[in-house]
Amino acid sequence: MLTIAQQAKNDTLKALTYNMLAGNYEENSKYQVADSFAQLAIKYSTNSHYLSGLAAAYHVIGFIYEDKGEYPKELIALNKSLKLYKEIGDKSKTARLTANVGNAYNYQGSYAQALNLYVEALDMFTKTGDKGGMALINGNIANIYSILKEYKNALDYYSRAVDVYTELNDKRGIARNIANIGHTYDFMGDYDKAKIFFLKALESEKALDRKRGIEMNLESIAGIDFEAKDYDSSLIYYTHALALAKELEDKRAIAADMEGIGTVYTVRKNYHKAEDFLLQSLGIDTVIHRYEGIKSISTNLRDLYTATGQWQKAYKYYQLFEAAKDSLINEDKSKQIGRIEAKADYDKQLILQQAEDDKKSALSAAESKKQKLTILFVAVFALAIAVIAIIILRSLRITRRQKKLIEQQKLVVEEQKTLVEQQKAIVDEKNKDITDSIHYASRIQRALLTTDDYIGKRLKEYFILFKPRDIVSGDFYWANEVETNEGKRFLICAGDCTGHGVPGAFMSLLNISLLNEVNLERKINEPAKILDEVREHIIKALNPEGKDEESKDGMDCILCSFDLTNKMLDFACANNPLWLVRNNECIEYKADKMPVGIQDGQKPFSAQTLKLQVGDMIYMFTDGYADQFGGPKGKKFKYKQLQEKLLEVNNQPMAEQKHKLKQAFEDWKNELEQIDDVLLIGIRV
Repeated sequence: MLTIAQQAKNDTLKALTYNMLAGNYEENSKYQVADSFAQLAIKYSTNSHYLSGLAAAYHVIGFIYEDKGEYPKELIALNKSLKLYKEIGDKSKTARLTANVGNAYNYQGSYAQALNLYVEALDMFTKTGDKGGMALINGNIANIYSILKEYKNALDYYSRAVDVYTELNDKRGIARNIANIGHTYDFMGDYDKAKIFFLKALESEKALDRKRGIEMNLESIAGIDFEAKDYDSSLIYYTHALALAKELEDKRAIAADMEGIGTVYTVRKNYHKAEDFLLQSLGIDTVIHRYEGIKSISTNLRDLYTATGQWQKAYKYYQLFEAAKDSLINEDKSKQIGRIEAKADYDKQLILQQAEDDKKSALSAAESKKQKLTILFVAVFALAIAVIAIIILRSLRITRRQKKLIEQQKLVVEEQKTLVEQQKAIVDEKNKDITDSIHYASRIQRALLTTDDYIGKRLKEYFILFKPRDIVSGDFYWANEVETNEGKRFLICAGDCTGHGVPGAFMSLLNISLLNEVNLERKINEPAKILDEVREHIIKALNPEGKDEESKDGMDCILCSFDLTNKMLDFACANNPLWLVRNNECIEYKADKMPVGIQDGQKPFSAQTLKLQVGDMIYMFTDGYADQFGGPKGKKFKYKQLQEKLLEVNNQPMAEQKHKLKQAFEDWKNELEQIDDVLLIGIRV
């Protein structure tokens, strides 16, 4: 698809292809990449006035926000998409978007708005004969019935949805509605049946390898076990669910799972841990405006502080509970407007009924007037005065009530603002602690990297372009000078460990430590033998028991041993090649196609030797530079372009080479995210 987008001669085809890429990445929870492609789709759709492409891009962006639990932002994006599809006249897409906007309102607890949109979408799907849409809306209607506690109807509509999804062979839809049946039995208090359906749904989601569905069912099973007072099992399920929610960056799920863990710790009387999890959960729910969560968590915090004798805090969270409760839609009103069979707007019915009543009242008044013509003028005048007095008194009472209500609402808003600021401070403090810890880890990692001063005393001309993706890095460089029978040798390594960020940094520290042990302590100086030994140590460290499901972690690297006096270079390469630029020609020395780690059919690393000439440029690198997305078409930089860039700059001073290579990388990346750590080392003989 990238090739199609890059070769397309018109902007419409580019937009279409970028939308397909954005949708695929969103489906696989790669939200930043998905958003990058969606933005490209918006750009080319705007250039070509391609309204369908523009609508599709906003649709994907809306789903990204939905997956991350950012519902206000989701509504903005989806309403843009819906407006465009209505303008185009695409009835099928308009029906889908109407249902999606209804979902966004549903997630925020705005059930009346959600219901109106579901009814509208159901009419559209019925007219177009869209069975998939009808199945979807059946499930959504069942959700509303479940909220209204009409569980028999909810089970009926969920079963209808399952039947249609089975007819369509839509396994994802089947799994989702089976889980919803489990929720319904949970609400009914039939926990045994609920857990049966949740476990069935969990297995279906695992078969589909859909992490979001797995997380949701883990969370549900945890809740069932909590109700059954199996707190050990509940904590395990909540912990697994929270790990997945963080991986998916789903704020709603993170908040819910943290609340569940906090509740388990509360009943176990581990109040310190309970408070920590509940406050984090409350902070997230406050940010995403999930009032149902705020209401639930404030209740738990109120009970926690009551149990620990912190009465002032308990009262504060009682007030927060009341404020959140007032923000939710009144359940009785929701039930009145929630009758699907009526398919009519409740407010319109009230208006029509009121008009009819007014009409009857007017006729009655006219008849009464005819019958009372003989009533004295004084009596009529007195009656008029009485009516005016009643109206004035009633208006005064309404005004007082409204003033009191406004004052109460103002107080609630001020309290909510204070609480939001407090929770934001808590979240900011947690984030600062985590970030400070990672920054400290970065200082430790950089302290273990060989210093420029050490390398500069042994190499006359060199540069190191090192650009971690995150604060800490999975890429690293290492160097050491050794004394051999043939004289001094200078060893230097460019390594790329599995992963990046914190996991990659752990692996880099392990590999630096192993290189030091093998070279400095065991006095092994040949590059190929060093890599063989390091590989054995990595396997022992990461898979001490030799199980089949062993870790595949390790590193790709280039390890060089320079004899600069005799102009000789010994080296070994694991997955990454070594490049030599001589006489403005780039010569590639192939790498062994295996990592320094566990590999099926592994063999010793190949020892390679090269006779150097004065002026030769040796380049060692990891894959981060070549794999970076960017440029005008959002594609990879690639090794061919990197080779051309090195041929362009190889005759220039080392500092100039580093500057131009760094600038070329930044220009290519532009506003896109850096996808991997970058390391490129250049050495002139």
